[in-house]
Amino acid sequence: MKSRAVIPALLVLAACTGDGVVGPKECVDVPASPVAPTWKLDRDESQPYELSGIWGTPSGDVFAVGLGVIVRLHNGVWTRESIPTNAQLYAIWGTSTADIFAVGAGGTILHYDGVTWSAQASGGAGNLYGVWGSSGTDVFAVGSAGVVLHYDGASWRMLATGSTATLSSIWGSSANDIFVVAGATILHWDGSTWSSQATGTNSLLNKIWGASGSDIFAVGGSTVVHFDGVSWTPQIVGAGGLFGVWGRSGADVFVVGVPGVVKHYDGTSWSTVPGAPSAWWRGVWGRSGDVFIVGSEALIPIPNGPSRSIISRYDGSQWLQYPWPIITGVWASSATNAIVVGQGGRILHFDGTAWRAESSGTGENLADVWGSDPNNVFAVGGSVSVSNGTVISSGVILHYDGTGWSSQLHVGDSLHAVWGSSSADVYAIGANGILLHYDGSTWTQLTSRTSAQLLGIWGRSPSDIYAVGPADSIWHYDGKRWTAQLVSWAPGLFFNSWGLSGVWGSDANNVIAVGALNGCSRSQCLHAVMARRCGGSWTGELPPEPGLTAIWGSSAADIYAVGDSGVILRRDGKGWVREPVLTEVTLTDVWGAADGTLFAVGGGSILRGTR
Repeated sequence: MKSRAVIPALLVLAACTGDGVVGPKECVDVPASPVAPTWKLDRDESQPYELSGIWGTPSGDVFAVGLGVIVRLHNGVWTRESIPTNAQLYAIWGTSTADIFAVGAGGTILHYDGVTWSAQASGGAGNLYGVWGSSGTDVFAVGSAGVVLHYDGASWRMLATGSTATLSSIWGSSANDIFVVAGATILHWDGSTWSSQATGTNSLLNKIWGASGSDIFAVGGSTVVHFDGVSWTPQIVGAGGLFGVWGRSGADVFVVGVPGVVKHYDGTSWSTVPGAPSAWWRGVWGRSGDVFIVGSEALIPIPNGPSRSIISRYDGSQWLQYPWPIITGVWASSATNAIVVGQGGRILHFDGTAWRAESSGTGENLADVWGSDPNNVFAVGGSVSVSNGTVISSGVILHYDGTGWSSQLHVGDSLHAVWGSSSADVYAIGANGILLHYDGSTWTQLTSRTSAQLLGIWGRSPSDIYAVGPADSIWHYDGKRWTAQLVSWAPGLFFNSWGLSGVWGSDANNVIAVGALNGCSRSQCLHAVMARRCGGSWTGELPPEPGLTAIWGSSAADIYAVGDSGVILRRDGKGWVREPVLTEVTLTDVWGAADGTLFAVGGGSILRGTR
């Protein structure tokens, strides 16, 4: 299962007994496998929070920093770096991709040597807001209460500035010509002495950048001030809330701010850059042919928590907003062969060492993937759009033969899940009850006897297959026909249901379907629901967990379910216990290989379990 369908329905549940079981308990558990997996976050492309600073090399990678995160643009893809902090990072600068510094809250200083990010001692400094250097052994960091730190290649030491102002940004033309933003004034370092420079404004300035020691721009509030080597002069920009500045030259400068402000200076006047997305822009950096801006989605900061970040690139004629990857499905045959699929036709293949992108040949959103062996893998998906009030739906089926992906079928309904008993007995299901079967050469549409969204499918054999969907829709195939099976929900509480979305079983008398319930009438508050088939009938369970999306197991003693808020549940022989939470995203699929390796995916995250 890789998606949820919002289908309003009344689901009638009884109050839970002490063990969370609704109705009669007919199921008998077996002891859990004694070898529990160890999970790690294998790859993370999920959308970060609160990006505020950005820097990169002229022809190589680009780095951006935010709330406990550093993301890196490499080969066209932004991914999260592994860093030893959860602190808010404010600024980043480096000499190369093997010598980078990032600074942030609580005196946090990180250094990257091309392989690993490591923390460096700041000597108890407060928040650090800016970093710049003339070389990797002559680096300055600035922050709260007039703090200036200097790095000589071995350690950081504090420099006396005589200021107690918040120092928010730093830039220099050389080791002996450095400028620091200090409120509405500028501090200047000539290599031996700090001096204060009036800017001609009372506005608090945020960032500074220069083309040379006599061509410098500082921004803040609705003000841009310019230094010509002698004095600072305010310039008219026609925008407020400025937070970032960068340029290729003194006649090619960009400033960013809120709400959605992006301005350009051509050496004579400032003008609005058309088409910029509306956001709380905080940082800007670029190179020949590209300008990158980073910020947060919310134009007004969220009082109860951080807001998601966005990154946009301007190529000189149009803005391209980076679409954070959404991974939806996973299948694996071994620890050295795993495939994940996602939105926009995204496919990643794992060889035991690294994940590499593969061309799918489609831009459709892929929802699920399944294979009979490494040379017979199927991926399904599709899209739904509205044009002039008409709903337009499409579905696609791809096949991988061990060397590349090809399109096998296009249909008029989006597809949500795929499963087979062999490469010549494969089923795909989706919207409006669509049911397709592949016999090894041809896909044929079958009658499912429902018009509901079918979201998950699994079977023990060609004559024992289950499909699940909205509300308590459970359909069973006995090799001849599909029939509906009812869950024994006892009367009691009313819920607005999101339905069942995943199904798996160890044998005919132990089949489990998982999903999520919205227990609130006016807002969304999802929690887990399970339907379990034992002794020939289905009963309902309400584990005290977030909503669930998918389930997989290798045996009755080794079962896993995943869902909202990064939850992974493992059946321990008596109930469900949580595995360590390594991501906050909703996990949408889980799969395991015969060698015991496990994979769970969702959002931009791929988790791997080994034992």
